[in-house]
Amino acid sequence: MSNGTILEIDKYTYILTPEGKQLINRNGKPWRDETGDGFLCLMASHLEAAWEELALAQEIIEDSGVDFEEMMEIKRGGNL
Repeated sequence: MSNGTILEIDKYTYILTPEGKQLINRNGKPWRDETGDGFLCLMASHLEAAWEELALAQEIIEDSGVDFEEMMEIKRGGNL
């Protein structure tokens, strides 16, 4: 995970500063300082990598002519 990374999940924002601090905001306000929590940093790193892979997969699917969002809706059992 690169320094300066920001992950936004619902009302939470995870920030890895260039100095290596891990800060979490809740509803846009400082909530927790998790600096030194290696497990949290590892999870955020894996999550960021998974999102990058998902974005690449979506691009490949869309380039093949398939509507990714439509297929996800069908897979979830929704009606179009």
